[in-house]
Amino acid sequence: KIFLSIFILIFSVQSLTKADDIRDFEIEGFSIGDTLLDFFNEDETKKFATTYYDKSDKFYILTDNTSKYEIYDALQFTIKSNDKKKEIYGIGGIIWFEKNVSECLKIKKEIELELNVIFKNSKIEKHGERTLPYDTTGKSKQLSQTQYTVNNGLVAIECTDFSNNMTSQMGYTDNLKIATYSKEYENFVRNEAY
Repeated sequence: KIFLSIFILIFSVQSLTKADDIRDFEIEGFSIGDTLLDFFNEDETKKFATTYYDKSDKFYILTDNTSKYEIYDALQFTIKSNDKKKEIYGIGGIIWFEKNVSECLKIKKEIELELNVIFKNSKIEKHGERTLPYDTTGKSKQLSQTQYTVNNGLVAIECTDFSNNMTSQMGYTDNLKIATYSKEYENFVRNEAY
């Protein structure tokens, strides 16, 4: 499944147009600025896993782990608190790499080659290994992240290696994630969330 997913993912990345606005990019048909309730009813969204940030409740994340998507094993949607329409401010497509981080890094490099072409006129930032702020043991790491800044937001691809504690007690799984973020949500994560 991983090989087929990566082939489809690379093909879909190649088909992206060089648009100027973050809202022009889609993950599984979802874009920044869409309303989640145009795709799911309220009862369906209540079944999604909900994650809140440590220092602010301005935004929260809904994770759909139903594996019903063409490419990804799960999708994450960032929503602003108290927004009844559930406008999407961030979308993350996740592919699980349970205890196989080296394969995740290999696939990330392949996809990154395509993203470098698509976003060649964007600001590109690469971040090496860093500790995840929400794992108090300090053992969970974001191993590699590449960010492409476009108008109104960014696109990022990253591999994450969770500690045994986060895996066994909290159900986290090592993964590859491709995400899009609005500028407002990016500023929140950098300055308010942790």
